[in-house]
Amino acid sequence: MHVIESETLGESRAIFVATPADYESSGGTYPVLYVLDGEYAFSFAAGAADFLSNAFGYLPNLIVVGIANTDRGRDMYVNFAPDGGYLDFIKFLESEVVPYINKNYRSNDFRLLSGWSSSAGICSYLLAINPQLFDGYIETGTGIGPKTAAFMAENIPAQNYANTYLYAATEGEGPRVAALEKYEALIRDLKPKGLRWQFSIEKNTSHVGVMAQGLYDGLQFIFKDFYIPDSIAVKGADECIAYYEGLKKHYSFAVKMPVGAINESAGKLFQASLPEEAIKLLTFGIQLHPASSELPGSLGEVYQYSGQKEMAIQYYKLAKEKSGNNAVNRLKYETLLMQMESK
Repeated sequence: MHVIESETLGESRAIFVATPADYESSGGTYPVLYVLDGEYAFSFAAGAADFLSNAFGYLPNLIVVGIANTDRGRDMYVNFAPDGGYLDFIKFLESEVVPYINKNYRSNDFRLLSGWSSSAGICSYLLAINPQLFDGYIETGTGIGPKTAAFMAENIPAQNYANTYLYAATEGEGPRVAALEKYEALIRDLKPKGLRWQFSIEKNTSHVGVMAQGLYDGLQFIFKDFYIPDSIAVKGADECIAYYEGLKKHYSFAVKMPVGAINESAGKLFQASLPEEAIKLLTFGIQLHPASSELPGSLGEVYQYSGQKEMAIQYYKLAKEKSGNNAVNRLKYETLLMQMESK
């Protein structure tokens, strides 16, 4: 936990920060997910980001920041009053929290903001008035009333969106269903150029439950292009590499093809009777992720099933070496080596 002595709010504010598993070793920069109502939602958000960015690579690794409340009613309730407390909170978020994270962590310029229930109003407000502050918004347990609808209808047409994302969801029963439908109808009518949006009614969850379900689904929506489609993967190694190089136009940061996506794509190439393409992609992956034990292990497997015993042994040995203190992987490759060397 960190404490920011806020000049804007005149009080101490707690924030929580979770970094990816490879943060200390990578030297790279990361997108940041900012989570309002941090005392409730931070732990889940950090866990969801960690799970979805695992070896399968459905998300990039993220820094997750949770902002805890002091006076939630003052800060999160967007009532459009010219002296409303939400304005000071937004200033705090923009001029103190984001700069603090940029100074102290290796963040890049891709930022997401998640808000639930009343705090979703902060997302809607910023989407309409200052969309450059964040690249994506995840609103859960949300909907809009007449004041918000009028404010957004007035301000959204004047904004320039550039690959900006909006995901909004609410629980399946209660007044927020109609309010979310009104929100969706407004966005559909305005057709903001450059805004990618999706609305969802989560029928089998509660108002509290949608905080978690909506955040999880929202991350998948924003990064739905991050995992390579099968139709691209089977075209060959060069096409796989080019796909990830092209993702910068969506996310404004250079995307490194994930270990899991390399493994899965190589497997599809091998199954499509293109072993040389699988080898080419895995060789590229080993150069891209030199610390990975999984990629040389997969390359060893391709060589094994291609009948190239010596090459298989060579890469299983490399995979064992790179396993380090990972006892599970080390045991796996020791077993595979014994099987290969006994033949």
